[in-house]
Amino acid sequence: MLVSFFTAKKKKNANLLSSRQYIYRQAIVNQCTSDDYRFVFYTTTLGLWKAQAHWYLTWVGRYFSTFILSLHPLLIKSTLLYKVVPVVLIFFSIHSIYRFINTLIKTKTVALFLALYVLFYYLIGMPSLVQGIYWLPGAITYQLPNILLLYLITNFIKEFFHHEVTNYNPIINAALIVAIIGSNETSMVQVVVFIAMVFVIYFFKYKEINKTLAGYLIVSICCFSIVYFAPGNEYRYESFMGVENHQFLETILNSFKQASIQSYTWIFSFPTLLLSILLYLTFKRFNSNKNKISLQHFLWIFLMGFLLLSVGYSTGFWSMGAIAPERTINVIFWLFIIVFVLLLFFLSNIEFYKIQTTINKHYYKLAFVLLISSFISVFSNTNFSNVMQDLQTKKAYQYNMAFNQRDELLFSSLKDTCIVSNLSAYPSSIFTREFSIENDSIIAHYYNKKAIKLNFQPPNYAETYYFNLDNDTTKLLSNLNTLTTEAYKSAPNSSKITVESPYSALFSKKITSKKVVNFSGLYVKTDFLSPNKELGFTIVFNITDEQNNTIYYKGEDYIISNNSYSWQKADALFYLEKKLINKNYTYTVYIWNNSNSSIYIDDLVISFF
Repeated sequence: MLVSFFTAKKKKNANLLSSRQYIYRQAIVNQCTSDDYRFVFYTTTLGLWKAQAHWYLTWVGRYFSTFILSLHPLLIKSTLLYKVVPVVLIFFSIHSIYRFINTLIKTKTVALFLALYVLFYYLIGMPSLVQGIYWLPGAITYQLPNILLLYLITNFIKEFFHHEVTNYNPIINAALIVAIIGSNETSMVQVVVFIAMVFVIYFFKYKEINKTLAGYLIVSICCFSIVYFAPGNEYRYESFMGVENHQFLETILNSFKQASIQSYTWIFSFPTLLLSILLYLTFKRFNSNKNKISLQHFLWIFLMGFLLLSVGYSTGFWSMGAIAPERTINVIFWLFIIVFVLLLFFLSNIEFYKIQTTINKHYYKLAFVLLISSFISVFSNTNFSNVMQDLQTKKAYQYNMAFNQRDELLFSSLKDTCIVSNLSAYPSSIFTREFSIENDSIIAHYYNKKAIKLNFQPPNYAETYYFNLDNDTTKLLSNLNTLTTEAYKSAPNSSKITVESPYSALFSKKITSKKVVNFSGLYVKTDFLSPNKELGFTIVFNITDEQNNTIYYKGEDYIISNNSYSWQKADALFYLEKKLINKNYTYTVYIWNNSNSSIYIDDLVISFF
């Protein structure tokens, strides 16, 4: 169920493997990438505490998640520990859900059953399973605070509504608040608003100020201030150039709008329908709570939950002027599930009809049917289809083998500068990011090298287009008025881009091939020639939706100050989130001349992988 974890031997009955086997096999092929090396670099070069100062002053105010990631398993070159951490997080995800549900119904076996089912629902519905569990920086930054938030909510239910108090509660809850707020901005604002709402509800219910809650609120506001006013945030905002951020009214309106749209989508999905029925029937059957809940209480919980979801979206609109990345939406989806479970529990306490006897009599039959329906519905799920594709094609196995071989080669090589090939395959169900095409000193440092350069070639299972501008494949391109015979890498044509005509021959296509339905990256390569010493150009990748609105735009800049009059290679890698992969979208690639030079473009390679 969990994703592309299968190793060398193909299993005839792979779809019948237990959840434990799936988790184990996914962990096997999980590999470090991207930010993993960055955290190791700063810890080893600056030291643990100076590394924290570096992150706080130059990037973000996330003091807790950056501290945990600074203790990265790669510090001791332990890939095994790296693979174990996600399994531990999944275990605690189950435990946090179990503990939460067990406060609602006291039957432990049933609570565990529901916890497993809810986690199953979460995993198949995650906006970004790729970045949510097995990519360590994403898991520590987002999933770990998800778990801690649920522990905190459960503690609050026990302490302030069930009045189950211990001497250690204030210390534990304060520690949870500090950790959650210091992990990511979305969890930060959610926990502050959550505590504030509990404080207000308690005051109106009991007509007094709860000193413990007031203390929690003060702690949360102090931690919020530490994160929000971090000097590093100013540096981070510079990466959002050209966007309208910090717009208060627009942030509120867009947050409520997006929360409404996304909640509607989640609520009226088939998996949610099955979850709703199963949870309602189970709560109705096993709930021993004799306190009657009014419809008014249900509506208040609904409004509070919706406010928390809206607050989750506010961080993206406030900082970037747009919806936050999918790994952030994972946090909102987690909270949606918590609120949804709580609403169904309250709903089960409201007597609409006299159906208790019927449920008691037929519960197990109904539950069995719902479980079977749930597993059948998984086959049409995107997360599951990504898993199956990686299983059937052995992409995950090839990725793991190639990574281990390259890892061993880099450690054993005596050269200070290494040129490495890309991996043979890139599974779409785990987070994969290649080395930089240019020298990346941070990754090179991990392997005790001065420089590592990537020689990228289209990998297995890629959809690749080769354009030498001289044969029938050229018909797939547009802007062909730029073709010329003045110079060429492969005879007789090239695409000439000038100040007057700055855009090269242009590739624009909808991707319908089954081979790249689940692609996550794009590789673009071109050869260029210019008589000018100084030149600049950009490899542009653009995505437009059905209404021809641009939903993604990114360019890789090349600025050359001492150019030689010879054909040279320029290439770029682009990575995409799941929401940008759509058969109805149009994907466009071209070279933009943004200098005063004349540039010839030839032998264009475009590879979706």
